[in-house]
Formats: sequence, C-alpha cells, structure tokens
Amino acid sequence: DWDDLLDFIAEKKLTPILGKELYTFRDGDKLAPLDNYLSQKILELHKISDYSAASLPQAVNYLEMEKRVKSMDVIRKLKSIVKDIDFELPVLSQLLSITDLNYFINTAVYNTVLENKIFETRKQKANSINFSINEPFPDCPDLEKLTEPFVFNVFGSLLNTVDPALSEEDMLEYTGYFKEKMSGATNIVNTLKNKNLLFLGCTFPDWMVRFALRLISNEPLHEWGTKRTI
Repeated sequence: DWDDLLDFIAEKKLTPILGKELYTFRDGDKLAPLDNYLSQKILELHKISDYSAASLPQAVNYLEMEKRVKSMDVIRKLKSIVKDIDFELPVLSQLLSITDLNYFINTAVYNTVLENKIFETRKQKANSINFSINEPFPDCPDLEKLTEPFVFNVFGSLLNTVDPALSEEDMLEYTGYFKEKMSGATNIVNTLKNKNLLFLGCTFPDWMVRFALRLISNEPLHEWGTKRTI
C-alpha cells in the first residue's frame, strides 16, 4: 500500500482531503488541535466559562442554540480570531512540502490558514474555490494542467463565503446540496470521481462521514476498492 501511495503521488493521481485534525499547532512541547483552540476562543469572546466544547461545530451549536447568539455575530468574531493566527503547523507543513500534491480538498472553514501555509512553504499563492449553498461559484481550470496549488473548500470559507458551514446542521445542509450545486463544476467532480482519494484528519461524526464520503466519491460504499483506492 505504501508503494502504491508513493506511485499515486508521483503520477499525480492522488487527491488529499484535509480534515480539521490535520491542523495542529505547536503549543510548547506538544501539538494542539487548532479546532479546539478556536472553539475555546469563541466561547471566551462570548464570556462563556461554564461550558467546554470538544470541537468548533459543538461550540457554535451551543452558542446559537443555547445562548441564542446570531450566526453572523459568531462568524464576525471567528473571522477576527482566524485573521490573527500565525502558528507553527508542522504536520500540515510537512504534507505541503510534497510538491507533487498540487490539488487539495479542504473540509475546514478556516481555509486561509491552509492557503497562507501553502504560500509560506512553497512560495506560491494558492487559487481556491469555496462551495456555497447561497452563492454561485465557478468550476476550477483543468486540474491536469495545474502550475500552482489549488484548494477546493468543500464547506465554504469563514472569511470569503456568506454561509460557511460552522455547525453540524450547517454541514448537513452543505452535504445535502452538494450533488445538486456541483452539477456545473465538471473538473472538480471528475477529480473526485476518478482520482484516488486520501482522507487525512477527517474525523466527523460517523453518520456524516458515511454520508459525505458517499457524495464526494460518487460511488456506493461496496464498490470502493474495485475501481480505485480510497
């Protein structure tokens, strides 16, 4: 499997799908999840001290459902936090140093962290497209002819989308609309259908993982492995 993986990378037949667990920053002598940091900071900004969230979607859900905080207020505060992030992200940097990987599907809404790290690591500006339910978005160019990194943000962008998927309910809505809204994005869809997919750090709830993987891969689960590797 390792030899196959190296061949897929060298032949540019691999698409990495990056989840929030890949975003770990150096905190003293250990690595800490950026997602947990953001959930803690957003709760602090709303003066919540008696609740601890295990993830950013959980924190957002608590603020919106229990504290009746408006979604736009949460987004505005999160934007201010993310804009100031300048952490060392060693695991992400190590992945980005593999220059044969030029196309990334990103499931974290704080995509600017990824795109800034691409520029820092490769000295190249990444092009990106943000999936959105409420806004139109273009297809990407022919991915076989990429000369610089490209990022598709599958749950939108905290800084650049009006409706980023922050809570689990938002993610469900995004996933439900994915096939319909992606009908015009031929190059992105063909890549998801025909490339080998490598999922890194994508630990969403079990039901969402199965649902999202079915839509993203465009293959029934029982066919995985018969045509390509996931």
